Amino acid sequence: QQLFIDVTLKTEQSEYEAEGIDWVSIPYFDNKAICDLIEKRPNGVLAMLDEECVRPGDRSDAIFLLKLDDALRKNDFYGSRMTTGLKTIPDDVFVITHYAGEVEYRIHGFLDKNVDTLFRDLSRGMFEGGSDLLRELFPEGDVATWTTAMRRPKTAGAAFKSSMANMIDLLTEMSPSYIRCIKPNDKKRPGQFDDLAIKHQICYLGLVENIRVRRAGFCFRMEKKAFFMRFRAITKETYPNWSGSLEDGIKKIVSKCSEDSQLAFGKTKVFIKDPKVVFAVESARDEKSVVVATQIQRFWRRCHVRRVVDPYWQEVSSRFAQVSKDPSFGKNTAWPADVPKKVKQADTLLKRIQRSWWARRKVLTLSTADQKHMRLLILAQQCMANQFSGASSSTDSPDGIAAAAVGTSVLRKAFDLNRRFHGIYAADEAAATSRAQRAAAVCKDKEVKFVAPLLKLNRSGKLDQRNIVLSESHFLKVDGGFKANVKRAVAFTSLRDVTISPHSDSVLVLHSKEVGQDTVGSLEFNGENLVPEFVARLQQAYKEQCGQPLPIVVNQDPAIEYNNSGKAGQAKALTFIPGQEDGKTSAPTSNPACTLTSNSVTYNVASK
Repeated sequence: QQLFIDVTLKTEQSEYEAEGIDWVSIPYFDNKAICDLIEKRPNGVLAMLDEECVRPGDRSDAIFLLKLDDALRKNDFYGSRMTTGLKTIPDDVFVITHYAGEVEYRIHGFLDKNVDTLFRDLSRGMFEGGSDLLRELFPEGDVATWTTAMRRPKTAGAAFKSSMANMIDLLTEMSPSYIRCIKPNDKKRPGQFDDLAIKHQICYLGLVENIRVRRAGFCFRMEKKAFFMRFRAITKETYPNWSGSLEDGIKKIVSKCSEDSQLAFGKTKVFIKDPKVVFAVESARDEKSVVVATQIQRFWRRCHVRRVVDPYWQEVSSRFAQVSKDPSFGKNTAWPADVPKKVKQADTLLKRIQRSWWARRKVLTLSTADQKHMRLLILAQQCMANQFSGASSSTDSPDGIAAAAVGTSVLRKAFDLNRRFHGIYAADEAAATSRAQRAAAVCKDKEVKFVAPLLKLNRSGKLDQRNIVLSESHFLKVDGGFKANVKRAVAFTSLRDVTISPHSDSVLVLHSKEVGQDTVGSLEFNGENLVPEFVARLQQAYKEQCGQPLPIVVNQDPAIEYNNSGKAGQAKALTFIPGQEDGKTSAPTSNPACTLTSNSVTYNVASK
């Protein structure tokens, strides 16, 4: 009980006074006077009992009581029949007023019970008997623990006092929490509450004073620096750097979590009155700890990875340090061969970036006309790679050209990227251009983008020689010599898609949104395949006119379906027959309606 008083009442109030906190002292019953009455030398009850037990001569319990009366006559917490004159107290009884009330002690047997008749020599003999069990039962027989040469064993009072002192020392090293139990009645019956007994227990346990101190005091206290360092990460104002005072920093921290902080600052500690504030600060710290831990982990990982990345990066930097001054822009510069596993993904990305940079620098060395031609070549390559079957791409800038140049995978068999796209394919280019412009004027178009001969498959399955003219918003079919009027003008808005085969032939199918109006033919001039240039120029003009790409499909199926009959339900199939291109020959199927041959590739045209 005295330890409870010291920890919960005396120590707390003295702490407020030592820290300079405004505090009105709350009175409480101090049990130390009773503890001194029992154990303090030389006039404590236990000390006098031990002295009486070892005194030579006649000794008895009655003489011991007389000595207590004589020594403790003036002590307010001690009483007997002789000292108080009360006849209600028996002759062989003394009374001590404990914090819980008066307790009577009958002296008969005090001296005999206090003396331990097992002398140390006997305990030593048992301890040194060689049995582990005996060592545990007689630890006092260990000579190493003897502090004096006395062979007399400890008295019961001395042993009790020593045991209590050891327990108090142990508890004072801890931060104890107390659970006070109250007996509702002395009969051990459920549902019965003795009000007087309960009030008496509350009183002598010191609960009232403890509650008063707790209510008037502070539920939380911590050294200022320790508090600031523990919770500084809660607000950005105090973490990671703070140049103000500790008290100002603590105010910033607590105000972040609660408006009503109820803070008090002592000389070395900070005090918080409301438990909700403490819970809020701790909760905020728990949430922020995850963020801070992630930042620390990220920093550690970055440092750990740098141990691997730095040598690789230094190697790459040294190899590509002078590429901007190289006429080829480092085209033949080799990348490091042994790439650590942790940087393989970065290595792949860097190579992609370097290729894009190299392509951009090469494009910037070209003239405006060459850049325009390069865009057209890449657009043709994208069409051949089936990139416009449903997606779109941009080559409107040097970056777009570079990205397209390094990212294209051709599905159709390759064409010569070094060739020039002329746009006008005729024996007399000037005359063909003039006639094509007149034809485009029919559709009110001023610019002609492409002119070339077209071997057209007509509705009856025969081949007709035509010229195809690509203008700003139409493609036109004109007779072979530009002598007659325009045979047909097809607006871009009526096109559904353009389908070509995955082979290096010059055949294409322009599917129309109008039923039965598909166009099938072969684009060649002097043995040169004009399909890549045509689809690229058509795609470019279509996007300028319609604002979106035209689907260009590289058909992977054995046959290409079309309908040029002018009627619904009369679809036909254009079937590829392997020829010299594949290293083997094959005869056309029986009774074809027409056989279209281009660059050693034969197409069998038949009704479905």
